[in-house]
Amino acid sequence: MKIIARKLLFIALIASIILPATAQRKTKSLVTTFPKIKNWDEALLTAKQQNKWIFVDCYTDWCGWCDIMDKKNFSSEEVQKPMNSFMNCYSLEMEKDSIGQLLRFQYSVNVFPTFLIFASDGTLVSQILGYSERKEWLHTIDSFSRIFQKTGGVAPIARPGFPALSIANIPSWWMQQHYKRDFKIFDDTTKTGFAAQFNNLTKPYDIFVLGGLGSYQLSDKNIENWLNMTDTFSQLFGRDLTQTQAINILHSRLYKANNQKDEVAYKHYFPLAVKWSLYPDWESASLQQDWFRTIKDYSSLMTSVESQMSKMHHSGLNENAWFFFENTDDPALLKRALALSSKSIELKEDWQYYDTRANIEFKLKMYAECKADAEKAIALGKAQGDDVSPTEQVLKKLPKVKK
Repeated sequence: MKIIARKLLFIALIASIILPATAQRKTKSLVTTFPKIKNWDEALLTAKQQNKWIFVDCYTDWCGWCDIMDKKNFSSEEVQKPMNSFMNCYSLEMEKDSIGQLLRFQYSVNVFPTFLIFASDGTLVSQILGYSERKEWLHTIDSFSRIFQKTGGVAPIARPGFPALSIANIPSWWMQQHYKRDFKIFDDTTKTGFAAQFNNLTKPYDIFVLGGLGSYQLSDKNIENWLNMTDTFSQLFGRDLTQTQAINILHSRLYKANNQKDEVAYKHYFPLAVKWSLYPDWESASLQQDWFRTIKDYSSLMTSVESQMSKMHHSGLNENAWFFFENTDDPALLKRALALSSKSIELKEDWQYYDTRANIEFKLKMYAECKADAEKAIALGKAQGDDVSPTEQVLKKLPKVKK
């Protein structure tokens, strides 16, 4: 069975890239643990008086992982206590709250959830991307608490390129299109379209911000020009944000290359993405595997996955094993997938991992082994109160054994 494990890694950006079509979903408003910010200047003043930083949970109502992050982490006293000890914490909907909309533009918030930390003078301390399990999140908060104590609450990185938060910073043509939820500009290839208007930008701030917000729609020329300005961006906005933005842009282009099966673009942007990555070894293997999935070269995919097997998390092993179960009937590949599944179980006895192995064994006609693993999965799953009906269906499909 496939399960999804999201980690706080910048290299996982592309999984959360927000494309125009998805941003128009209508859903009910999420209820958040942290309050809203009603006035930005007042929030800064309060933080200064209390000698605290400001934490902003940037979410959207349609973002499932935002809701999970709130319910599994922010609602817990174990998490709230260390966060509240040195930060005033807030949540803002990035498409509806007026301050949320400003922050989204100002810092190119295009992945959800995103978490922004500010010093009391308004300087951005850090931008954190993606869902995180509690143990990892507590480690992250502890790291920032140590930075806070070390600096006395002063932002550790100067970012002179960011203006004061204001609607006046947003170009009028972007306001008219994006904030009215009219995304035709992204499909427009004339001089009024996004890519063409992006070429007309001259301010480093506008180029930096809109490069992130429109990363998927950038032309190859747009990207080349943006990358040529990274030294300037690092001086104005910080090397860390520049790197995050570069990764976002390059991953968007690789995502497009995969969607279009554009091998030329893939080969061009692959080394650039690895160069900018925080984890180049992992990045190289991950991007190659995405491409192998795109072109359905499952033999090369398996070889690549196996080369990373000793470094992989148990959830990653299980996800890969399930992928092969779903996408191939080749007995040789399924036997190798069985080894991935067994390794995941060796690292963690999870009922869903046993379910994966049972399904692979069924395909390989290893019926005795399938029965044992399915029964184990059902017992573990029921003990956790989970729905094990898919695994029960596997048992029902097993051929009757003649007495």
